[in-house]
This record gives sequence, C-alpha cells and structure tokens, in this order.
Amino acid sequence: MDVSFAREKAIGFANEACEEDRAGNYTRALNLYSQAIRYMLHVGKYEKNAMSRKLYLERATSYLERGEQLKKITATVTATGKLGSAQMSSAQISAAKKCEGKGVEEEGGRGGGKELSAADRDPINIDAELQKIVGLDSVKQQIRDWQHQLKLDLRRRELGFEIGKIELEHMAFLGNPGTGKTRVAILIAKVLRDLGLLQSDAIVECQRSDLVEGYVGQTALKTRKIIERARGGVLFVDEAYRLANSTKTQKDFGAEAINEMMAVMNDDDSPLFIFAGYPQDMKAFFAVNEGLFRRVNRRFEFADMTVDNLVELFRIVLRQSPFKLDESIGDVQLAGLLGENTTVQQRSMLNGALVQLTLQRAKAHLDRRLTISSTIEELSTYSIDDVRRALQDLPQHEELE
Repeated sequence: MDVSFAREKAIGFANEACEEDRAGNYTRALNLYSQAIRYMLHVGKYEKNAMSRKLYLERATSYLERGEQLKKITATVTATGKLGSAQMSSAQISAAKKCEGKGVEEEGGRGGGKELSAADRDPINIDAELQKIVGLDSVKQQIRDWQHQLKLDLRRRELGFEIGKIELEHMAFLGNPGTGKTRVAILIAKVLRDLGLLQSDAIVECQRSDLVEGYVGQTALKTRKIIERARGGVLFVDEAYRLANSTKTQKDFGAEAINEMMAVMNDDDSPLFIFAGYPQDMKAFFAVNEGLFRRVNRRFEFADMTVDNLVELFRIVLRQSPFKLDESIGDVQLAGLLGENTTVQQRSMLNGALVQLTLQRAKAHLDRRLTISSTIEELSTYSIDDVRRALQDLPQHEELE
C-alpha cells in the first residue's frame, strides 16, 4: 500500500470518526476510528520521515484509547439502555484537532484548522481530479455525465419537481489489475459526499476472505459486520468474482455473502456497493443471483493502459521520487523500450503496477554497477540499460495468472 494513499485514508477516516463521535454516533465512530488506526499504523511503519512516523503512531494510540472508551459506552447502552459518559480526554481532543482540516500537521507545524462540515467543503472539481488519472478516457466521460445527471436531478428537486428520492446506483468496475479501479472508487465517493448523497466519502475495502467463513451461518454474520462498517459510505468489493461458486460444491459460501449484500442494497442507509474484477470472470459473479444484474446497474469498463499511458505514468512517478531517467531517454525512447521488452499480455496483467515493478528492478541494476564513491548524479540516474534489464526481469504472463 502506498504511504501517501494510507495518509489520505487515515486522515479521511479520522475526520469522519471525530465528526460522528461529537454527534453521539458512537458505534459508527468506533468503526471509523478502527479504519483510521489501520492506516495510521501503516504510515507509522513505512513513512520515511521520522517525525511523521512518530506523529501518526501517537495519533493511532490516542484513537485506540478512545475506541476502548467507546466500546465501554456502547456496552453500557446495550446492557442498561442508558448512555454512559462520553467525554473525550484532553489528549484525544488534541489528536482529533490534529487530524481535522485540509492538511496534515507535519514537522513544520503545517495543517490543522477547523473541522470542515459538508457546507464548508470546497466543491469537488471533477475535471481537475480526472486529469490526475492516466488514461481511462471512456470512464472519465462516464463519470462527468453521471455527475451532471445527479446535479440536474438535485436542481429539479430544489425547484419542486416531484422526481422522488435520488437513488444510489450500485456499480460494477470491470477491468484488469492496475487500471485505476480503486482510485476511481475514491473519486466517486467524494462526488457523492460532495452532492450530499452519501454521509461520508469513507471507503471500506474487502475481498472474499473478509466476507466468507467455512461454516453455516458464519458468512452471513461476517458479511453483515462489513456492511455495518461501510454504512453511509462505500463498500468496495475487490475481486468480487471470487464469491461465485466455481467449485459447484455446497461447501462454498460465497453466494451467502452475495445474498446478504443484496438484502440491504435497497435500504435507505445502505452503503454504495462497488464490485470490481476481471471483465470475463465477473460474468460468473452476476450469474450467482439474477437480482444482482438489476441492482448493480451502472458499469464502468477500465481499459488496459497503452504504451503511451505507461510512459505518462513513468514520468509522473519519477517526478515524485528522488530518481530520474538519463536525459537520453525521451518519451519516444521510453515507449520503444516498453514495446520491445514487454508483451501485450504482461502489460494487460500489470498495467500501472508495471511502472512500480520496473523502477524497483531498475534501482537494483543501478546499484549493481555503482560504487560507494559514485556521485549524487550517478546515484540518482537510471540508464537505458537499467530500464531495459528491469523490463526484461518482469514476470512473464504465465507467472501472473
């Protein structure tokens, strides 16, 4: 998991948790604190900046303490029907303030500020956000059209048109790994939160192992818990096709998880469900229950990255790192290296991951040819041979299946 992604998720979940906590929605707050802690611990483990690591670990500890307090409060309510004390300690209030606002408080003391309500938030600039995503022209246009339709319906309702409730459209993301499905899910959650159609832009990600157990009745319980964590936001089910019973045996409980999710899809407070997976394999998923096809009625097809897309992504990733390519490697040369040293199947199976894997291997080749006395320029520059060899090191198609 990328550290910057983990930071964004940690702040988002923490902000929502603080908001729900102050509103007295303690069960919801507890779930959100748990999500925030998970991502904060990741940042605390992998963040390069020591001050940042310390800050996130301190916050995680504070939220863990608050979570334990909320567990006692909710247990008291369950046992007695009375609300216990819900005051936050000064340390917890301090941690809450640190996570609020648009920025992260880093070593220079930046960030902080007031908590933003939905009314205070700047409207999302959909075009600016979409420009940050490489490729996916068809998906981008679908998102623009979809957001425009929602805005028109909201305007109709403001003007007194009797159009009824604006229903959330559960979605299917069809595409190979590395095509940007998770990133688009994050954007969709922000759009719906911005329009007031979701309470939160928090996303709960899960796979088959998070939903399915091996005994009768346990899958339903496990799935319900995941759904509860995602209420008010988005439940992103990755590799959803794995819930289809490919073995055709009664010991597979994937269909039970699907049925549990279908049972709440029409609820007023249902999370938005996004089911993601390979295009061909998702046919088996929708065949499990004929009602799925009707309920999941908005589909996005994520095309594989082209060579030009990969070149663009290489440039973006390198701009965010201390390393660079040799000046002799222009876009045409880089495209040539990709076309000559990877196959269509490799690019289709890896997509965006191909860039990260290539740069990891390029650094290994760079390190092998350098000495301790190498200059900073030499230490930070990948040669054509470094990149070529790295591309040739990538796993073959049969290894990726």
